[in-house]
Amino acid sequence: MVLSTLMLMNICMLSLYETASVNLYQEQIGKQDTLQSDLLFNCSGFKTGDDILQSFPFKVELNPIIRSPEITYGLLDDNKNIYFLNIFNEIYFPSSGFCFKHLKQLYVRKSSFQDENNTISGEIQYLAPTLIDLGIYDTIITHLPYEISKLEKLQTIKFSNTGLKILPEFIGNLSSLQFLSLRNNMLTSLPTTILNNQLLRQIELGNNPNLNSIQSLNGHQSVKYIEANNCSIENLPVNLFQLTDLYMSNNKLKNLRNIQTLGHVTNAKKYFYFGQNHIQSITPQIRYVKNLYFLNLDGNQLNNMPSSILYMNTLRYLYIQNNHFGNTELVTIISKFKTTNPSLKIFYKDQITSRIKI
Repeated sequence: MVLSTLMLMNICMLSLYETASVNLYQEQIGKQDTLQSDLLFNCSGFKTGDDILQSFPFKVELNPIIRSPEITYGLLDDNKNIYFLNIFNEIYFPSSGFCFKHLKQLYVRKSSFQDENNTISGEIQYLAPTLIDLGIYDTIITHLPYEISKLEKLQTIKFSNTGLKILPEFIGNLSSLQFLSLRNNMLTSLPTTILNNQLLRQIELGNNPNLNSIQSLNGHQSVKYIEANNCSIENLPVNLFQLTDLYMSNNKLKNLRNIQTLGHVTNAKKYFYFGQNHIQSITPQIRYVKNLYFLNLDGNQLNNMPSSILYMNTLRYLYIQNNHFGNTELVTIISKFKTTNPSLKIFYKDQITSRIKI
């Protein structure tokens, strides 16, 4: 009886302890959220868009006749709300710039943010109800703040020449994202959470010299266009069901293994660019690429081709310049194609084979 009573008291005390711990944790989280809110810029002092512009340390032309990426200007809608901002070569973009209530498009060029950590100010979350397009160019942004993940309506991201090293996992939270351009940066890989961006159609990754893999895209259901020229990628992505355009020139590809898994559920024409790689052979499975229309293999190490490619009647343009074909092999290949696919144009040594006498 005494033992049962003691056990019951211990259970009650443990329950009270757990409840207190949960309450303490929730209180701490609440304090952190409050602290974060206190640290963010307070927009309550602005009543109109003009009030916000008055706080800027530079002039913003509104609805100018001349509109150029190299001019700082804004655009007004029919209700005189600022919906577009292009900031060029200013000292910094002020935190008050995130207070606009109707801003849909924001482009910052050669202008830092009012933040000391080479990132975007956390106030960007204020634009979540309206922002659709975000572009940052020639501005140091080595990492991204978590607040970007709150931009639920964001459809387009363009970050070029920012020094960005890591694309964070929370990029997968952007449920409306359709276009992702991260050219001219310092990325090494992509997060697997990018598979969560189910509306993503187009990706640009060119000129990321340290990017050696895009395998995180494997199995993506919606991507149609990938540009990844001038990187260090060693393998093709796999099972990109809707892919039609793939630009992977000047990488470190040695083969085209699994090429038949690219775009295999769509009958749209395929345009594949693999110039200036280290490709030594082509898999016979290339025959099963649906509607392959354009294939660029310039500047590789090919000295032969699989016979299966002769029967790809959808192929109309084939580039094989600057490979290791001998004259005899080249004449044989051209002759075979002339018989099996007379509509094909083969480019070799800066000439179209229809003009070469065999």
